[in-house]
Amino acid sequence: MGSEGTFGIITEVTVRLYPQPEAVSAAVCPFPEVAGAVDTVIRTIQRGVPIARAERLDALTVAAVNRYSQTGLKEQPMLFLEFHGTPANIAKRFPNNILNDLRAHVPADSRHDWPHSNRW
Repeated sequence: MGSEGTFGIITEVTVRLYPQPEAVSAAVCPFPEVAGAVDTVIRTIQRGVPIARAERLDALTVAAVNRYSQTGLKEQPMLFLEFHGTPANIAKRFPNNILNDLRAHVPADSRHDWPHSNRW
């Protein structure tokens, strides 16, 4: 029911199925400030690195994630990045140089090949 009392019925739906990528890699990148995370995404896109998924969290959101999921993430601005493709292609595209340029604090174990259910 719409706001004007109208009623609509869906008569056709198109669904597209996409195959699962051969490899998926993710990075958890903490930053001292939110601006650094935003700049990282902008520069990554400008340099043509295809990102499958990017999520920016502020310190309050990280605290909420820690409480809900019982994780031990450091409560500061954070960027989650995900890349899809072949293992060799992901290794080549991983934007370590961009993260280093912006002085992001990327832990050595920030790159993960997690099961899909443990991300997002």
